[in-house]
Amino acid sequence: MIDELLQQLEQRKTQRQNDYWLAVRKLAQGEKVTPAEIERLLDDVSKTLDELRRDVELIQERRRLREIIDSGVGLEQERTKLREQLATKAAEFEKLQETYRAEIRELESRVAEISNRLSEIAKARQELIARAPQNQKRELDHLRSRLSELHARACELRDMQSSRDATKVQMAQAQLPGLEREIQKLEEAQAKLRESLLEP
Repeated sequence: MIDELLQQLEQRKTQRQNDYWLAVRKLAQGEKVTPAEIERLLDDVSKTLDELRRDVELIQERRRLREIIDSGVGLEQERTKLREQLATKAAEFEKLQETYRAEIRELESRVAEISNRLSEIAKARQELIARAPQNQKRELDHLRSRLSELHARACELRDMQSSRDATKVQMAQAQLPGLEREIQKLEEAQAKLRESLLEP
């Protein structure tokens, strides 16, 4: 008999606790609970208003934390998928880099090969000119010297064109065109002579 009574009392105590926490959850959610019901529940579970306030805040905080947890639904799967995509992209990028490096090596090798050939050609050109007949070499030296003088004079005339002295400006304007024509003529002669020196 006593065991049955104790069991019933325990069940009533559990029910009062359940009713109390149900009211706490309603308050935390903003639902209305009558003062009389609150007063009865506080008496049933021997709680104070301050304890009720703390319990409501506790439930509110737990709900906030649960919302954070719920907001992450699917994120783990998305992260796994993104990591797989990153790994795929990294592999593709590495393959592209390998292709790029191979192409760069091929281009650099060809540039080096061409540079070596051009050095050989330049050396052969110099030797061919050096072994040319003396009269042609003297003529080439004469043309170089004459062109150097004419270029120097052309520079002087160009400087004179910006002078404040009107006489100098007129002189430069009168002489420069003929000088430039002579330079062009000698440069063409020099180029022609150099080409003849390169003949065997």
